[in-house]
Amino acid sequence: MAYNFQEFLNKKPEQPISNETGELGSVEESPYNRFDTPIPGESLADTPGNSPWERPPRISTVDEAAEYVWRQFFDSNKLKRIHALLDMEVPIEALTRVIVFTGFIEGMWSVDVAHLVAPIVAQQLLVLAKKLKIKKIRIGLKDEKDLEFSSKAVKIKSSMDRAKKVGEKVGEQIQKTDVGGLMSPNKRDKEVM
Repeated sequence: MAYNFQEFLNKKPEQPISNETGELGSVEESPYNRFDTPIPGESLADTPGNSPWERPPRISTVDEAAEYVWRQFFDSNKLKRIHALLDMEVPIEALTRVIVFTGFIEGMWSVDVAHLVAPIVAQQLLVLAKKLKIKKIRIGLKDEKDLEFSSKAVKIKSSMDRAKKVGEKVGEQIQKTDVGGLMSPNKRDKEVM
C-alpha cells in the first residue's frame, strides 16, 4: 500500500498521555508503515534476471505477439471476461493497455513489441466486440462518457466500502454474542442457575 503523504500532513497530532490523569490515552496506529519501503538502490543489489521482464522475451516479433493475443481471446474463461468488460462499457483502449502491459510484465514480449502490438490488439478487440454484438462500444479513454463511467465506478467502490464496514460491524456483533451449541442453555437458563 502506498503512503499518502498529504493525508499525513493533514492529520491532527495525537496526545498519547492525558495531562490531567497521567494515564495513557488511546492512540490509533497509522495504517501506513513509513518503513515498509524499498531501500534506495535495493534493486541494484538484487540478483539480475529474477523478474520476467529482465529475461529475454518469449515472443520477439509483432506478428507473433498479435497471433498469441488473438489465440488467447478464444480461451473460454478469457472470452467471458472480455465480454463482461465490454458489456460494462470499459473502453477498448483500457483493455488494450492492460493486455499489452500484462504481456510485458509476464515476459512474453519486450516493451518495444508491446508498444508496436497495441494498435493491432485494439483492432482485434474491436472485431471481437462486433462479433459479440456489443451494443455500446467505447473506443478511447478520453470519451465524453468517461466522467459518467468514472462516477459510476466511484459509486460502486463507495457502496462496496460501506458494505464492508457493515459486514465488519455485523461480524463484531456476532462475536460478542454468546452462542453455545445446540443443547447449551440459553441466557434465561444461565441467569436462573
